[in-house]
Amino acid sequence: MKYILLSILLIFVGCTSIKAPEQEILSPVSRLFYADYNTVWKAMVLALEKYPIAAENKEKGFIKTAEIKGESLWQLPFQIKTLPRLKYTLHIQFIKGMRKKQAIVQVSVLKQITSQKGFIHNPERIPSTGLEEKNILYRIFREININRSIERYNKLK
Repeated sequence: MKYILLSILLIFVGCTSIKAPEQEILSPVSRLFYADYNTVWKAMVLALEKYPIAAENKEKGFIKTAEIKGESLWQLPFQIKTLPRLKYTLHIQFIKGMRKKQAIVQVSVLKQITSQKGFIHNPERIPSTGLEEKNILYRIFREININRSIERYNKLK
């Protein structure tokens, strides 16, 4: 009897799959860029060209997107479509600095996802996977490198 129960237990335990939990974040994703503030700002504008901008202030170093509906939520290609009750905004913050006589800019991207079950209920904050934020920071990095390559090419002429 013990062996039968043990073998059944092993069959069920052996058939289960272990799925690694996705990393979920509620805080901003940041990156340092070794470039001047205007270059990073221009790269950010190019990286966000497909997003609806609600507010921007270059002097204060702040960009906020308009509310983006759930059906156009940024997802990986293999993910299931989300429900339309989800909405999110992106908040981008720029901080200028100097390191060893070189200009640096820290860019922080915060994605605030909310879900509202009904108009009576308060919106509930949902954590982000951080992938869209990292994608935006990579786009900035790419645009800065493209700009530097063009400048180097023009200097060689």
